[in-house]
Amino acid sequence: MSDLARLCTNALETNTDAEAAQRLILANNIAPTKAASVLENWPWPLKIYSLGQFSIQIEGQPLQFLGKAPIKQLQLLKALVAFGEIGVSKDQLAQTLWPDAEGDDAQQALSTTLHRLRQLVGSTIVTQSQGKLSLSQTHCWTDKRCLDAYLLQASQCIKHNQLAKAWSYTDRALALYRGPFYSYGSSTWELSTSEQIRRKILNHIDQLGAQLVDNHYYEFAIQAYMKGIEIDELQEGFYQGAIRCYKQMGRDAEAHSIYKQCKTILTSVLGIMPGAETLALINSNATETKTSVPK
Repeated sequence: MSDLARLCTNALETNTDAEAAQRLILANNIAPTKAASVLENWPWPLKIYSLGQFSIQIEGQPLQFLGKAPIKQLQLLKALVAFGEIGVSKDQLAQTLWPDAEGDDAQQALSTTLHRLRQLVGSTIVTQSQGKLSLSQTHCWTDKRCLDAYLLQASQCIKHNQLAKAWSYTDRALALYRGPFYSYGSSTWELSTSEQIRRKILNHIDQLGAQLVDNHYYEFAIQAYMKGIEIDELQEGFYQGAIRCYKQMGRDAEAHSIYKQCKTILTSVLGIMPGAETLALINSNATETKTSVPK
């Protein structure tokens, strides 16, 4: 990594003189470093947002259409994001996007759509090699890739009991999750991708929340559980986690507020009352004043 690339990356990471760093990157044609791969403010030629919306920015400007949007080209771009971005089989893409095509029709449709997509977003964005397509990791940023990277970093920090860093990375990942993986319709692959991402986030919150509680980091744990409730309001375990934290901190009124929220949601949506464990928690008298400072 060159000194200039490192300086620019650090400037963008800390948001210090970010505009000057972006100008230097563009003027010197600096390729993104490994650390920069998650930086939304790096001057990427293309940025793809697929969580909660589907939008594209080219050279920092939103891609807009005067008429009907080119759905197939956009679906191809989305499929590349959904299937991991790198080394996605053309056969898989053809079968996914044109499931009813006969013979070589799906492959021909894919070739045509790929050509039109490159005209739309630039010739360097999608690369092709040995029957596989990839999104360029040096020319394209995606919110899904960034979210996955932050969750991975957070998981590694959990393993080393670096809980402050784990929460920091998790918080960045959750900020990117503005909603489910966007679907134009009810395609199985889009809905499956959406559920996989949602479940991955919820499982991560469950794991991190338990570690934070076990180590008395109640404030961070509450933030994690409440974000989990925003994503899936029917996860009773997250209400239990938040109640447990407030009880341990002696903040009984807030614990009861969370219980009321849980009861309202479960009765109105599922027609059930909170479970026995939730009732036991809200009726418990256990308090603990110790609150640790995360490492």
